[in-house]
Amino acid sequence: MTGRAMRWRPWMAWTAGAVLTALAFVAWNLTPASTLTYSAAAFRQPFDVPMTIGEQAQGRTRIAIVEHVRGGDALQDQYGDIRPGTWVVVDAALDSTGADPLTVLDLCELVVDGAVYLPTDRFSYGVDSGYLEAGLPREGSIVFELPAGLTTGHAQLRLGTDALAKLDDRLVLDLDLDDVDFRGTAVVEEATWSER
Repeated sequence: MTGRAMRWRPWMAWTAGAVLTALAFVAWNLTPASTLTYSAAAFRQPFDVPMTIGEQAQGRTRIAIVEHVRGGDALQDQYGDIRPGTWVVVDAALDSTGADPLTVLDLCELVVDGAVYLPTDRFSYGVDSGYLEAGLPREGSIVFELPAGLTTGHAQLRLGTDALAKLDDRLVLDLDLDDVDFRGTAVVEEATWSER
């Protein structure tokens, strides 16, 4: 009987090790980020770099200056077409730091009370489209269309590399939509080379 028990010990040790490893993996991933500073969710978050209107903010791959945040109940493009709606227009200048050969603004979103809004695809000439190259800053508008009547609440503009990027920076501007005037027509600025 002792000889038979000796044969099963290596098998039992490997099984117990695999079970304990699986349990540790499950416990690590199910632990809420709010209870542990160094939880699995905290490792997946980007680094937020705060922005202030009118001031330069620099992350690892990009530089941004948000000059104005405007609102409107109608939007006029470069051709004079007017489109009614609830619009938020962010006038910004963007540049690359040169850390990456080609910097793309993959993440550009406006979060209003937890809901995420992407720039409208009605305008393809915004400063949020295209590549950024170091030393060649671009300035123009980033346009967001919000649901009708959504003119109050906390908003956050997020500019970054990718929505799934880990351990990278994300430029963040906190906004109060109550301070934005939504009366009148907002004019979209076409993206141009900046002289900054």
